[in-house]
Amino acid sequence: MKKKDNDTSAIHEKSTGESSKKISKKENRIITIIMFGVIAPLLLIAQHYYDAMVEFLSEHISRYIDWILDFLDNTGYGSL
Repeated sequence: MKKKDNDTSAIHEKSTGESSKKISKKENRIITIIMFGVIAPLLLIAQHYYDAMVEFLSEHISRYIDWILDFLDNTGYGSL
């Protein structure tokens, strides 16, 4: 016996790639609340910490590079 495909078990897509199921206004509102209430603040926090980390690392890396170059100059290897 062949099993029949249940058309309601999955959302079929049209040839244009669009979903045949329409999103209700309630679902759309939930998605919007999640996007602007949860994801957007997390992205802003991540951007702030990324900027702070880049500033911190650039300051310390330049300090360490200066220290290494001075050390090499003092030991005589900087003139190579």
